[in-house]
Amino acid sequence: MIAAALFMLWLVPERVDDERVKQLKLKAITWGYIGGFLLVVFCENIGRTMLRLKNIPAFSAFDVLIILTALAFGLFRYWRWQDGREADKPA
Repeated sequence: MIAAALFMLWLVPERVDDERVKQLKLKAITWGYIGGFLLVVFCENIGRTMLRLKNIPAFSAFDVLIILTALAFGLFRYWRWQDGREADKPA
């Protein structure tokens, strides 16, 4: 349910759905999924080898999907907010 809700939020069109918004969404998907995947792999490997936490459960596929989508959604919202702040600055 959480993964489906995140995808629904992700696919909702913005008020201003121009080329800049589409560019930011693509950038957020790219960095969110690559960074999230590296984060999950890093946490799995560090937790199991260096910290010797053998009894922690492994991430399921839905857990990874939720983490990746939430990270991409958060990056998009941050970059959209940052882009709006830069547009409000006086020239």
